[in-house]
Amino acid sequence: MIHKEMTEAKHLAIFEHYDAILKELGPEKPLGPKEEEALKGAFYHAKRLGWNAPKEFFDWFLERSDPFLRVAAWKLLLSLYEEMLEFLKQNAPESLECVRILNRLAFLCRSTGKYKKALSYYEQALKLLDKLASDEPENARCRSYIAGTLNNYGVLLSELDLSEEAENSYVKALQLREKLTKNELSSDFEVARILNNLGLLYHQTGQHEKALVLLSQALEIFERLNRTKHPAYAGALNNLAGVYVHKSRLKAAEELYLRALKLREKALGPEHPEVAKTLNNLAELYRSLGENKKARPLYERALRINEKILGPDHMDVGTTLNNLAGLQESMGAYATAIELYERALEIIEKELGGEHPYFKITRNNLLGLYEKIENSWREE
Repeated sequence: MIHKEMTEAKHLAIFEHYDAILKELGPEKPLGPKEEEALKGAFYHAKRLGWNAPKEFFDWFLERSDPFLRVAAWKLLLSLYEEMLEFLKQNAPESLECVRILNRLAFLCRSTGKYKKALSYYEQALKLLDKLASDEPENARCRSYIAGTLNNYGVLLSELDLSEEAENSYVKALQLREKLTKNELSSDFEVARILNNLGLLYHQTGQHEKALVLLSQALEIFERLNRTKHPAYAGALNNLAGVYVHKSRLKAAEELYLRALKLREKALGPEHPEVAKTLNNLAELYRSLGENKKARPLYERALRINEKILGPDHMDVGTTLNNLAGLQESMGAYATAIELYERALEIIEKELGGEHPYFKITRNNLLGLYEKIENSWREE
C-alpha cells in the first residue's frame, strides 16, 4: 500500500510539472521539443494515475493537445490519439467522446496521407453515431456530430476522387444542419464550412458557377458571424480565388490569395501545410502570367514546408513537385523538370495509385516534355 501511494505521488508530481508547462501555451507561443515532451509526459503520467471519469480525462487531453493540432504537429498527436481511442473503447465505448477522437484520428490520417485508415475511422464514427442517434433520436448534439462527421468524410472522399459520394455526404450534412437550425442556415458557422467544401468540390469538377455561388455564400456567413480571422474563412478565400482564376479574373484572384495567405500565416503560423497550399496556388497564378521570378520562391517555400511537416513522400509534396517541374520546364531547365516530374510521379502513384487523375496529369506533363525535347532535336 505504501509503495502504491508513493508511486501515485510520483506520477502526480511529474504530471503536474508537465501540465504546468502545457497550461502556459497560447496562440502566440511557439511550440518546440520541450513542449512536445511535456505533452507526451503529461499524457503518460495522467494515464498511470487512473482518472475516475473518462470524460474528464478526455476533455483535459483535448484542451492540452489543441495547440499542437493548430501548428500541424500531426505525427506527434497521431500516436497519442490512438492511445486515447483505446482508453475510450475500454471506458466509454458508446460515447460522443469516442466519436470526437475518431474524427480527430481520421483528420490526422487524411492529413498525413493514410487514406485507408482515415476512411476506416470516419466509417467507425458514423456507425457509432447511428447507434447513438437511434438510442436518442432527439439528441441535437448527436445530430450535430453526424453533420460534422459527414462534412469531414466528404473532404476525404473528394480527395480520393470519389466526387459523387463526396457530394452526397455534403448534401446530407447540409440537410441535417437545416433541421438543427430550423432553416436559419444563413447564420450557422458549420453551414459555412460545408458550403465552402461543397463549393470547392464543384470547382474541381468543372461546375464553376455553382462553386461561385456557394463559396460566396460561405464567405457572407463567415463575415456575418464576424469569423473573418478563422482559418476556415481563409480557406474559402483561397477556394474562391481558384474559381476567379478559371474565370480569368486574375487580379481579383491574386488579391484573394494574398488575403488568404496573410490570414493563414497569422492563424496557423508560417510553416503550416495550409499556408503551403496558398503559396502553391499563388505561385501557379504567377506562373500562368509568366511571372516566373515571383512564382519560384513561393513554390520552393511551399515545398520546404510540406517536406518538413508532412514528410518527403506526402501527396502535397508530389503536387508541389509537379508544379515546380512545370515552372522549370517553362524556363527551359528541362533536365531539372524531368527529375521533379519523376519524383512527383513516384509519390503520387504510391499515395493514390496509377488511375488517379493527379497521376495521369503528372504523367502527361512528363510525356509532353519528352515530346517537346524530341521535337526540338528534329528541328536542329
